[in-house]
Amino acid sequence: MTKFRALAEHWNGSKWTIVPTPNAINGWTKKTILQAVAGSSSSNVWAVGWYQSGPGPSDYSTLVEHWDGARWQVQPSPDGPRSGSESQLFAVAALSRTSAWAVGDSSGPVPLIEHWDGVHWTAMPSRLQSHLSSPALYHVVAVNPRYAWALGDLIEKWNGTTWQQVQNPYP
Repeated sequence: MTKFRALAEHWNGSKWTIVPTPNAINGWTKKTILQAVAGSSSSNVWAVGWYQSGPGPSDYSTLVEHWDGARWQVQPSPDGPRSGSESQLFAVAALSRTSAWAVGDSSGPVPLIEHWDGVHWTAMPSRLQSHLSSPALYHVVAVNPRYAWALGDLIEKWNGTTWQQVQNPYP
């Protein structure tokens, strides 16, 4: 069996250096994959992805790691609404120490959207209206705490209170 390990590298202005990341989550070390990284400062960097959370080949749970300027630490993050689903995070946007967004897929009827409030990650409801059985979001950008966009199989916009689906001009 091929084993995947999360990899993080740091650029110091002249060269890249590998920085250790946690690879054992809840006792499982088969697969840990970091998909995206974003930060608001050198001591507030988030990396997201997924890890193999069970013995099955598609038992995936969300993986969120935080860089505090000295080391990477796993942060608890919710999976999708369906138990036993493949929950994966594909993108992250970091505004500050108290605001970050992560998006992905939960193999369910709505995409996975999570928010960091400075204390914990929370799954956010989506007002999805789609014909897709398992829509995913692959990109997220946040301009400020009241304005963000998430893109993937559909387009969603954060207005500071709720995520709302936006009509795709190219259906």
